[in-house]
Order: sequence, then structure tokens, then C-alpha cells
Amino acid sequence: MSDTTDRKDTTTTSRLGSLRERGRPLVLDNKSKKKRKKKNRYSDGLEDVQEFEAGISRAIRQAARAVAKGTDRYEKARKKSARKKKDGAIRDFVPNMGEALSESLREASDIPAEVADALNTKSTRRRVRRRIRDVSDALDVWRL
Repeated sequence: MSDTTDRKDTTTTSRLGSLRERGRPLVLDNKSKKKRKKKNRYSDGLEDVQEFEAGISRAIRQAARAVAKGTDRYEKARKKSARKKKDGAIRDFVPNMGEALSESLREASDIPAEVADALNTKSTRRRVRRRIRDVSDALDVWRL
């Protein structure tokens, strides 16, 4: 007997054609099962605080990235100005700074949305409604 008949048939890309020729069924093994993402665990009553903190952390990271991109843009424009003309870095300070600020603001434009997303949770809305009720009861103005 040959080597191939002694071994157990497995489906690999190199032997796919030989399996079909023998008339055996083609069995595909899906080994790439997705792993479930582990759920974060929080102490009682601290989940909303920690999720808020994570959202604020994302916003801070985005702000730092925006500042870094603006600084890089300024440095690149400054070097170009210095190479092109005498005292070019000083002459072009204002336009280069404007270009860098524009880049930073473009990158930072999503930060308010990030903060709003961090604040807009069910527990936060519930807490705000509760506080408004408490204040309105104290003032006896209106009821929500």
C-alpha cells in the first residue's frame, strides 16, 4: 500500500483535487470560530461611572491625537518654509500656525460627540430625571 492510502484523509488545499477524484465527500472543518469578547465586570453601582470614564478617556485620547497631528503639520510647514527662503520659518509663522491649528481643529471636531455619547446612557438620563424631580418638588414648580 502507498503512503496516501494508509493515512487518514484530511481536507487540505493541496489534496483537495485528489479527494474529489476518489469520489469521497468533501468535509470542511471550520476552525476559525470567533471568540466571544469578554464582558467587563463592574462592582454594583459603579458600571455607569466606569463606562463614563471610558468615554471621557476616548475623548482625551482623541484630543491628544489632534494636538499631535497639528504639531506635526506645523513642523512640516516650518521646515518647508525654512528651506525655501531666508528666514522663512519666521516669515511664514502665522500661515504655518494657521495651517496647524486648522488640522488640529479638524481632528478635534468629534470630541464633543464623544463626550455626549459618554454622557448619554440610560442610567445618566435616569439620574438627571430624578434630580430634576427632586428640585421641582423642592420648588413645587412642575412635575416630570
